[in-house]
Parts: sequence; C-alpha cells; structure tokens
Amino acid sequence: MSEFSFRRHLSNLLGPIEPGLAMGSGALGSMYGGLAGIGHALTGGNPKQASNTVKKVQNAMAYRPRTPSGQKLTQQLGSGIERAGEAITDQVPLLSGQNRGEATLGLTGSPALAAAAETFSPSDLIPGPGTAAKLAPAMFLGLKGAKSLAGGGDLSVLDAFEVAKKMEQRGLDPQSIWDATAEHFRRQGKPWAGVYRGDDAKQRFEVPDDMALFQDLNDHPSMDSALGDVLYHEDLFKAMPDLEEMKVSLRNDPEQGHLGSYNPSFDEIGVNTSTQKYDPNDSPHQTLLHEVQHAIQQREGFQGGGNMDMFRVGNEEGMKEGLGMIQTEIDQLLAGGKSSPEIDALQGNLNEISVNMTDPSYAKKSYMRLPGEAEARAVEKRWGKYADSPRRPHPFRDTDYTQAQRRHVFSWDDKWDQLMDSYRAVFNKVGPDVEIGDGGR
Repeated sequence: MSEFSFRRHLSNLLGPIEPGLAMGSGALGSMYGGLAGIGHALTGGNPKQASNTVKKVQNAMAYRPRTPSGQKLTQQLGSGIERAGEAITDQVPLLSGQNRGEATLGLTGSPALAAAAETFSPSDLIPGPGTAAKLAPAMFLGLKGAKSLAGGGDLSVLDAFEVAKKMEQRGLDPQSIWDATAEHFRRQGKPWAGVYRGDDAKQRFEVPDDMALFQDLNDHPSMDSALGDVLYHEDLFKAMPDLEEMKVSLRNDPEQGHLGSYNPSFDEIGVNTSTQKYDPNDSPHQTLLHEVQHAIQQREGFQGGGNMDMFRVGNEEGMKEGLGMIQTEIDQLLAGGKSSPEIDALQGNLNEISVNMTDPSYAKKSYMRLPGEAEARAVEKRWGKYADSPRRPHPFRDTDYTQAQRRHVFSWDDKWDQLMDSYRAVFNKVGPDVEIGDGGR
C-alpha cells in the first residue's frame, strides 16, 4: 500500500489515541469498525446495521485482538455501537463536533471511540450511499481473478466455474446457473455473488460491495494517487492485487470535456472530480467505478470499452465518393436485369452506412452499445444497490440494451470492410470484380 492508504492513514491518525489499544493486533480493525458503525448511526442508519458493520469491518481488516484488553473491547464494541447508535441517531444532528465526542464517551464508555468520533466527521467514513464516502462497487472478474484467489487458498471460484460448465452441458439456463453458484458460495461462507458468462462468452464472477468504502471524491482537489488510497475494497484487491497500486489521476476541472478515462497503455485511470460536471444522479465515484471495470476488462481479456471517435466518419468525403461509385454499379446491374440475394445484401449495407452517416446520434448510440461499456455501466447501477439483499440478481438485469444489440456493434472500419465483402460477393457472382479500394474509409 502507498503512504496515504486507508489503513496507514487511519493507523497514523488513531494510533496515538490509545497507545495500549493501538499496540494490540485487533486495535485498528476494532477502531475502524467502531468509526464505520458510528458513522452509520450518525448518518441515519439503523443501529443494528451499525453494529453489524462493526463486526464486518473488523473481519475485513484482518486484525484480530490478542491482548486481554483488546479482546474485551472487541467483545463490547458491537453492543456499544448499537447502544450509541440508538441514542446518537436522535442526538448527534444537534451536537457540534466537540460534544459529539463527549456524547460518544458517555454512551459507549470508550475513550478511543470518543476521540475517534470527535476527530472524524460522520461523513468521512460512511458504510453506505451518502453525500460523502460511499459503498464501493460490485465488480465483475474472470479467470485471472479466480486463479489469484486460488493462489491464496480460495478455490471456491474455480470450483464454481466448473459447476457452471457442467450445468451448461446439461442445458440449464443462465439464471439457474447464477442462482446455483451463488448458493455454492453462500454455503462455503464466501463473499462472491455468482457465476455467469458475459457478452464475450467468458466466465465471470461478481465481487460484492458489502464491506468496501470510498473516500469522498466530490470536488476532490487535483492530485495523483493509487486506487488503494481512494478505495478500500479488500475482496477486490484480494482477487486482483495489482489494482490496489494502479495510478488514479484526480482532476477537479469544470472546463474539462470528459468525466473519466482508462488508458490501457499506461494502465492509468483519470477522473474529473468537479461536481459541476455531474447531474444529481451521478458522481465522480461512479466514474471511478466505471473506469476500474475497464481496467479489469483489460486484465481479464474481456471485451473492453471504447470512445465515440470509433464511430465518427474520419474521411466523410472519401466515403461518400466510394458509396456513390458502388451505388452506380448496383443501378447498372439492376438495369441490366441482374438480381440476387448478394445484390440485396450489398444494397442493404450501403443504405445502412448512408443513413448512419447523416445521424448525429449514431456515434453515441454505438459507443453505448459496446459490451465493455454496457458492463461498466452495470457496475455503476449495482453500486450499493443490493448491499442489504441476501441474494443479488443476475448482472444482466442491470445491463442496458439487449445482448444481441451489444454483440453487434461496428466501427466505420468494420462497416466499410463488411460493405467491401458484400461488394466482392456480388461481382464474383454476377459481374466483373472491379475493386473500389480503401479510399472511402
């Protein structure tokens, strides 16, 4: 982890609060869990959910108390946070930061939690969607992630992939396979959500978002960071460790034209944090999630995303000239009484290109239908959506466009190649093969 990662940052801030407690191996997990639980209660969450958050974060942090005092605090922390939550939920909105610490001390009896509650704003760490730190996403990984987990001793995903293949051979549908593999994980006590095949027919499993947290990125100052500095996602980094150190370039620039990007050549993510660029239903956090999924696609060999330039005509005049030449030859064939399915196919391809060239929305629609873009948007849509649900639905429920639409997206180069193929098919059968060449691209 880099110098200002979540764990190190919290350790540096909280270590001096109770030196004896901080020396216990369970201290940081307990402290972090306490903060998360109090944050949940302070921001209107259910106190029992806050208590559960404490326990989950302690486990996720992988720090286990060994000293008697640490063990005692751990045992008392969950119930303490629940009691604190029941009272603080009503009281704290009326309190300042200073007496918030006093109130926490009175309710929990823990100087550590009192100091932590006074030091941190409730919005600093919120285990759930809010205006600041937010639940991180459920991400879609594949065989590389499964093998990484197996290298650490968790064979559950590789086993589930085999279960899914056997179910496919028996003719079972994707929903049944998703449900069965989800149950497979549940019975083994694993966090993974289920197995399915993406639009590229490659197996995937979902890494859920139960215990992942963001730093607040809204209007975050411009800086370069590592992904692990702005995102705590233990399960994701366990399955794909190199993501944790991937460079993230945060830029607060309301004049910048785009929200985010992933550059596979440099393996770098860029995110515009200026809230002036986002509508009320969007945020820099969602942009980051979208781009992280693209980074995963690159690592897994999944179908990736793209940009609208792929679907803009680079040489419009040349393409129009080429289309005109082909249309003239089609007209000559038809005038000579020649007709065939190949000619019909050629005319259809030519018409499609001609229509789309004049459609200003074509580039955006085609870009949106790219399988990698649709998958990255599904990550955004599932962000925190099913955190409290015992079962997560199949990812295609949150993937827009039909699978057929997503699988049949062509760039202008693709379409021109398709047109040339149909052109040659016509003249190989009904007339002389007159090459148009590549000047129309």
